[in-house]
Amino acid sequence: MNLLVFDLWDIFIGFAWMLILFAIGFIIKNRNAGQGHYRFYLWNLSFKMLFASIFAFTFAYVIQGGDTFAYWDGAVKLTNLFWYDPLAYLDEMLSSPSSETIGFNFNSATGYPPGWIYREPESFYISKLLSIINFVTFDSFIAMTFVCSFIASQASWRFYELIRKYQVAPERWLLIAALFIPTVSFWCAGVSKDTFILASLFFLLYHIFAFIDPERKLTLRNILFILLHTTILLHTRQFMLIAIAPPLFLGFGTGLIKSVSNSPIILYLTRFLFIIGTLVAVSIYFTNEQGLGELSPDKYLEEVAVIQQDFANNPTYSGPRYDLGITDFSPVGMIGAAPLAMMTAYFRPFLWEASSAFMLLSALEGTLLMVLLFRFLLLSGPITQQIQFVQKNEILIFAFVFILIFGFFVGFSAVLFNVLIRFKAPLLPFLFLLLAASSKWHKKESEEEANTPS
Repeated sequence: MNLLVFDLWDIFIGFAWMLILFAIGFIIKNRNAGQGHYRFYLWNLSFKMLFASIFAFTFAYVIQGGDTFAYWDGAVKLTNLFWYDPLAYLDEMLSSPSSETIGFNFNSATGYPPGWIYREPESFYISKLLSIINFVTFDSFIAMTFVCSFIASQASWRFYELIRKYQVAPERWLLIAALFIPTVSFWCAGVSKDTFILASLFFLLYHIFAFIDPERKLTLRNILFILLHTTILLHTRQFMLIAIAPPLFLGFGTGLIKSVSNSPIILYLTRFLFIIGTLVAVSIYFTNEQGLGELSPDKYLEEVAVIQQDFANNPTYSGPRYDLGITDFSPVGMIGAAPLAMMTAYFRPFLWEASSAFMLLSALEGTLLMVLLFRFLLLSGPITQQIQFVQKNEILIFAFVFILIFGFFVGFSAVLFNVLIRFKAPLLPFLFLLLAASSKWHKKESEEEANTPS
């Protein structure tokens, strides 16, 4: 099949899967008809499918290639390998790819996966995941695109259900943050590594927060899903676990403190133990580098610097660039550049820096975020009250710390605006959520609920 021209079989299977997935969506929506927020369920699914289709079209006819087709092609070759030799397929699924295994397991009958994807274990892991989907999409890239968009829609819906329980912002902003950010749906709903990373992050948070949600019953299912999505992140983007570990720890501490707040003695004791535990954990993290291996702070900063230098100096990467003016790549120098790097990740490209329609879309999102920042600081309640509101809310604590850590990585390492837009996609839902938070609105809603007759 020509990667850049979809044949009738691909279109037929893709259309069939689109109908199947919408039918599943209608069933899910109707089963939850009593819950008012489910009126947005099919809108979310449609939005993800639309932007996943635009993503596929862009890479097929504008860029004419790219990672997305390599992931799909690798998945097809793995499926061929299963039908040719199931044991060899199992060996590929459970082992790290190498120059020896590609020649040993694959042949002219199965075809060979793209070498540049196969040589990167993190990238080929995506092909492994997609190969499972390919058993039912029958080598159709369009069908695989729609299935991935359905997975993305389910993950974002779970995130939406999680954040709406905390009542930190009006519904319209929660909908935008979780479901309807265009650049997030473009990069994280099609056949791409980013789709699985963000979906795993959303699912992981949804199941982890069941531990501290008194209205949800923690089950074995939650634990199994936590293990599954942690494994996916370990095999695709390890530093994502670095970015979510501190905010999860702090969020859990906030939730734990809230759960014992009825007893002043236990409350102060819990706060004291939590502060001591935080200091001990931070000390261990920054001193026990060998034990942490790839997750050590030096390894993290080293990886950020390597990625930055690769994008900055590799002539194969083209497009509009930005320069933070950083010349010191030591840990101290990189940390000193963190504020500028984070502001770049949050708000750039600016409107005057946009040189394409897609960059303009990202610039408009950045402009909206600046408006929300102004609203957060000046219109959502006294600033001290806003800070206290964030401190007392576990989901906002998570969002705040996560965007600090991940924003530094994105702003420092991207260098190219097109890469920046792609890298920053996972932090945008949390940034929108944080800046849309309003202590004044929350107080008003709480008072209305208290005055409503039961």
